[in-house]
Amino acid sequence: RLFRPGDAIVRLGEPAEELFLVTGGRLSVWVPVGAHDARRLATLEAGGMVGELAFLGREQRTADVYADTEVEAYVLRSEAFAALAAHDPHTTTAFLGTLLRIVAGIARRMTNEVVQLAS
Repeated sequence: RLFRPGDAIVRLGEPAEELFLVTGGRLSVWVPVGAHDARRLATLEAGGMVGELAFLGREQRTADVYADTEVEAYVLRSEAFAALAAHDPHTTTAFLGTLLRIVAGIARRMTNEVVQLAS
């Protein structure tokens, strides 16, 4: 899927029915702070993944994600992932292992940020 600069890729509160594998461009992840402000949590580029936390938990999106530049991404829909799991459990297991490493990296970065803020 292609996104133009400024396009919303995901929005806070939406159901997480898609996972985005970024193959080109740059995007930013934003969360609301107060009633009228937002904070950028991360900037991602090619090789990054968007929406993995909510996708894995089958939850609602926890942030807004906007294209900073033209962005190209492969999209994995939840139905396609379920079909893959039914027909190719080995590939599904490998993919989930990759997602787990990504989520662990996110948790590690968040822990480091909390430690720095508490210092």
